[in-house]
Amino acid sequence: MKREGAEFRRWAREEFRSAELGDARRTLRLVKIAERAAERPGGRISYVFPAGAERQAAYDFVEADAVDAAAIVDAMGAAAASRADGLPYAVVAIDGTGLSLLDKVQDASNEKGFGPVGAVSTGVRGLKVMTALAISPSGVPLGIAGMNFWTRPQSALSLSRAERAKRKLGESEIGRWATVLEESQERFSRCAPDTKPWFQLDRGGDARRLLQYLRDGRYLFTVRARSDRNVGDYDTGQKLSHRSAKKALARAT
Repeated sequence: MKREGAEFRRWAREEFRSAELGDARRTLRLVKIAERAAERPGGRISYVFPAGAERQAAYDFVEADAVDAAAIVDAMGAAAASRADGLPYAVVAIDGTGLSLLDKVQDASNEKGFGPVGAVSTGVRGLKVMTALAISPSGVPLGIAGMNFWTRPQSALSLSRAERAKRKLGESEIGRWATVLEESQERFSRCAPDTKPWFQLDRGGDARRLLQYLRDGRYLFTVRARSDRNVGDYDTGQKLSHRSAKKALARAT
């Protein structure tokens, strides 16, 4: 148990000690919370901290306006990139999901400002999340290289396909992929400059504007195809599956 405790402390310091929260005591508190969460993972503060005083201190931390979630994510991303330092490349898998957060007060007044997630018909509300997981060439997880949270506005669900197409990349949900890509790339450039991040995007990232962004930014990437679309000149009628069966369509270096 002593050895495990030392490993938890080492990991927590390595992961969060660079978090710039405006006060060294806040960063120390974050490291302590992470250490305890590693010792007693449970998904809830009330489980991780059974004692009253520690539990209240943890609640105070996560609810404090001075605690910037983006600074915490940046510390995590820097730690993940640093673990990749010296490797020729690191796979960075990116995908999005939704967090359904049940809250009785929210159900009545939407006080917490959550947005719709999942199928519209369910009426479930929560947060949308985009996460980038860094992995070594041998398959060892290195940590979270990037993460972005947002609430989906109710009005976005009523937009037509044509209206969505008119929005700028940064104004659309597909732009969240670009945000996480940019931030992850910056952390690798800063903490592991000789390591190339190889971004792996699930089918939600298979969108024309995002593919153009990836090409123009000269990212190293692989995207899972969402549909068997037309490729090349439209008048040829050639399908993606026909081309990909013969040779690689594109290579980013």
